[in-house]
Amino acid sequence: MKFYRLILCVFFLFSCFINSAVAQKKSRPLTKFDKQRENELIKLVNKTPHDLGAHEKFLNFFNVIDSPVMQRYDRWLSKDPQNAIAAFAIGKALQRSNNSACERYLLKAVAIDTALAPAWYELSLYQYGLNNKKIAQKYLSRAKSLEAKNVNYAFLYALSYRDENKITYDSLLIDLASRFPNSEKAAEALYFAAGEPINKNVKSAYFEALLKMDQKAQLPWVNVALQTYFEELLGSNPEEAFNVALQMSLKINTNRDLWKKRLQVARSFIETRKLLNENAVQEALATIKKASLGNSKILGITIDAEEGLTKLKAEVMDAAGQTREGIDTLMALYSVRPSKKIYGEMLRYAKKLEIDSCALDKLIYQQFEKNAWQPTNFSLRSYIDNQQISLSDYKGKVVLLTYWFPGCFPCLAEFPKFEKVLQKFDKKQVVYLAINLNNIEENHVLPIRNNGGYTFIPLRDEPNNMKGNLPRVFSAPTNYLFDGKGRVIFSDFFINDRNQEMLEEMITKISLFNNVGL
Repeated sequence: MKFYRLILCVFFLFSCFINSAVAQKKSRPLTKFDKQRENELIKLVNKTPHDLGAHEKFLNFFNVIDSPVMQRYDRWLSKDPQNAIAAFAIGKALQRSNNSACERYLLKAVAIDTALAPAWYELSLYQYGLNNKKIAQKYLSRAKSLEAKNVNYAFLYALSYRDENKITYDSLLIDLASRFPNSEKAAEALYFAAGEPINKNVKSAYFEALLKMDQKAQLPWVNVALQTYFEELLGSNPEEAFNVALQMSLKINTNRDLWKKRLQVARSFIETRKLLNENAVQEALATIKKASLGNSKILGITIDAEEGLTKLKAEVMDAAGQTREGIDTLMALYSVRPSKKIYGEMLRYAKKLEIDSCALDKLIYQQFEKNAWQPTNFSLRSYIDNQQISLSDYKGKVVLLTYWFPGCFPCLAEFPKFEKVLQKFDKKQVVYLAINLNNIEENHVLPIRNNGGYTFIPLRDEPNNMKGNLPRVFSAPTNYLFDGKGRVIFSDFFINDRNQEMLEEMITKISLFNNVGL
């Protein structure tokens, strides 16, 4: 997954859940002025004990919610046992710090006041953090029923059905968009509905609806959605891709230059296809060779259309009698982002040169050999039994290694996709390791793994030590795939609903080469 896509994914998930980085704050000693301010806030809470604002001012004063703060709330609740607001305030603060003590206070709050929707919502977030999806969904349903006009509750409730019931998921997203048509969440809902439509034939309807949205808060999601639509259209219908880019370049103030770049890319596809149809092969070849997506991590420019561009280049090269060059162009992409479609195109052209599938696989293996690099060994301890696990323990096997942490919701979203793919392979041949980056929220590691039915081996990080000569990791998720010789074959990829097949193709090819021993 390219950098810009990753940022968007993190942005979305942050809007739905609370980032857990605050859990890593350290308490600081109070100065004389701090102590004076603390006493003022205590007096404020004592004066207005049922005012949520007073509690929030008091709790926000602290860098971290520690035992003395909780003890003070225990005393307050002992004096006023029916104070649901006090219980909710401390519970929410603890939940936002990923402190498991939050559950006790939040459950007390809803026991006192069963209609306290925000407390049910915080309970749902806590259970999501433990990967207890059914319990989280139940709590969220309570919050949603109590505050039917709360768009955030409605949105998160719809998302809770994403991996459970696609029809319900789709229906809830559409219902949200119709009930809150001018909200940011309406655009976000249609974006996700378009990503996983019940019927792919109506996918364009979601994007057309998004294109009509013009509220300022909606435009960031319209921009993201239409970028995806543009990239999907480019290979199959560049004329419509051009139309989308034209409308967006007129509609969007931010990223307008990027949409103009997309116009140029679509125009090059259209012109190349036109020249091919006119049998002007050399002109088509010159045009497509000039075509560039202009991607730049530094500038934040990403047009995720490498596959469409590469396939078109190979087609033109084949028409120009440069079939082998076309295969090489496809293989360069396949060795980084493999897909069955690209493999199928390579095989089709290879047969023209009397190269069969076995010979093609040998060529692919040679390309993998060129790209592969050998990391030095490293060892970490397992959360399951504290045993030392070394990368060298798995020679002869495919190893999927991911860096994650419990509050990383893109990581949590990736886990089910990993599992779905890994179920297709022999467990004796594929190993799944997950390093908890910087050992964040360690008490959540095994509950997340066990509640989700995940098969990864959870490993403790050693933050101050390098993992062999692997690059130091500063963000999650970060993924690697190793072959049977312990070499890195694939890296810098992210698996989502749209590209699970890529991971399957990666493991399939590495497994083939491990077993055949080319």
